[in-house]
Amino acid sequence: RSRTNNGEKEKIKVTQLIEGIESVNMDTLEQLKFEIAPPKNYTAWPMIEEVDGKLVCLYTEADQHSFTDCKLYMKTSSTNGLSWSEAKEIITEDSGARGITGTGNDSQGNMLIWYMNRNKDWSTKHTLYKTDGNTVTKVCAPDFSFTGGGHIGNIFSVPGEGLFAFYNTYGDTRSWGIVKSTDNGLTWEQIPVEENIASAECPVEIDGFYHDGRILALGRKDKNSGTVAMFQIQSTDNGATWTKEYTNITEDALGNSPSIIFDSQTEDIYMYYFDRNTGKLMRRTATFTGVWNNPGGWSEATVFVSEPYSGQDTGNVKTVEINGMHFATYYVGTATDTGVYGVLIKP
Repeated sequence: RSRTNNGEKEKIKVTQLIEGIESVNMDTLEQLKFEIAPPKNYTAWPMIEEVDGKLVCLYTEADQHSFTDCKLYMKTSSTNGLSWSEAKEIITEDSGARGITGTGNDSQGNMLIWYMNRNKDWSTKHTLYKTDGNTVTKVCAPDFSFTGGGHIGNIFSVPGEGLFAFYNTYGDTRSWGIVKSTDNGLTWEQIPVEENIASAECPVEIDGFYHDGRILALGRKDKNSGTVAMFQIQSTDNGATWTKEYTNITEDALGNSPSIIFDSQTEDIYMYYFDRNTGKLMRRTATFTGVWNNPGGWSEATVFVSEPYSGQDTGNVKTVEINGMHFATYYVGTATDTGVYGVLIKP
C-alpha cells in the first residue's frame, strides 16, 4: 500500500500476516497497526498485559468520554497481537462509571487488575481482581482514602518489599503516593507522599519500575500553569522517601499519560505516550544511568502512528513486551464513535 508524505507517495511494504511476528517485515514494523475493538459507541481505555505467553487486553464500552455507566470487556491474543479472540464481558456485578486503571502480574504470573468504580459524587472504590486470561476472580477490596476521585496505576515488584503501585487523586488540590502489598496482593497499605498540593504540581497516572535498588517513574502534567513538563519521580530506599523533578519532556507533555517498558538487561527505557494535541503515538527513550538524577536526559520523540483524530477522545497508551517486541494499545475516534487499536513495534 502507499500513503502521501509531503505530497509524495511513500511505499510501505507489509508482509502477509499468517502465524505471528515471524511473518512480519521487520523493516516496516513501525507502521503495523491492528484493530482490537472496532469503533462502537465509546470503546476506549484499553489496558494490556502478558499472561503465560499471550496478550490480554481489557477495555470499556460506554456512551461518551465522561460516562456514568459502561461495560467491561476482555480479549486475548496468542499471536502477538495479530489476531484476537471474541470479546468477553467481565466484572458485571456493579453499575456506574467503571474501568480498569492499572495492571501487573502476581508471583504466579496472573494478570492483576485494578478495577475502579466511581459514584456520581466522585467517591471512588478500587477492587483488585486477577485473571489467567480465561476467568476473572476477585482478590481483595482495600479501603483506600481517595477524595475527588482516584487512580491507581500499574503494579510492579520491589524485591524484598512486595508489590507497589502509584496512586493519585483529582480535583483542585490533589495527592499522590504509593499502595503496597507484602502478601502478593491480598492486602494493601496506602502510603501518601504529597497531600493537598496544587493540581499543577501533582503528577498523575504515574508509571514506574524497580531496578538495582532504585525506583524510577514518570507522571503526567495536567494543568497548563508553571512548568509544563512530565514529572520524574525517584526513590533510593524502596519508597520510604522520594524526589520529584520536571523532565525535558515539555512541548507534548500536557495531559498525556506515560507508559514505560524497561529492559533490565540493556538498561534501556522506552516511554510511550499518545499526544492528544496532535493525534500521534510517540516514544522517547533513555538509558537508566542516563536519566537517573538527570531528568533532562530523555531523547527527542519518535512518531509511530499519526491518527486523523486528536483531543480527549484519543490516547491513554498502555504497553507491554511480548517475545522481544513491544505492543502498544490506545483508543482513538470521535465523541460517539471510538475504537481500540494496537501497534506492534520493534524496540
